[in-house]
Amino acid sequence: MAIRFQRHYKRVTFSLDREVLKALEQFAKDKKSASLSQALEQVLQKGLEIGKVKQAVILAGGKGKRLRPFTYEMPKPLMPVKGKPIIEHILELLKKYGVEEVIISIGYLGDRIKAVLGEGERFGLNIIYVKEDKPLGTAGPLILAKKYLGGSFFLFWADIFSCS
Repeated sequence: MAIRFQRHYKRVTFSLDREVLKALEQFAKDKKSASLSQALEQVLQKGLEIGKVKQAVILAGGKGKRLRPFTYEMPKPLMPVKGKPIIEHILELLKKYGVEEVIISIGYLGDRIKAVLGEGERFGLNIIYVKEDKPLGTAGPLILAKKYLGGSFFLFWADIFSCS
């Protein structure tokens, strides 16, 4: 059975339980799939949510103590790399890969981050902010963001430069 990847196929062989195979055959019939391979690919894409991650969380609440004295005035996510803040590079990358909504956890100097990024219209994104009243580490901001999340999401730290 061949599974299609972005630009090529890779042959994969495996065994299926009879009941699973029956369900897959019915799925192929219902969806008018050309083959069982195509039906299996559709099931896997849906189940794995390939290409469907539409949300991201960016952790941007830290104090950036190791970059002092610079971070007394500017939060680390706004530090420029190649002429623009690190966090803008991240937002552009997320947009490129189909993300539509970004939840940014802010704390220290968070109002400055909000002032620069706004609600995300400049990036073609919807930005939601959650505020850490005290440093919460990694899991704490995720608990704050939980009410806005609706499935799979990307997680980024706003002070780590990411590019594609």
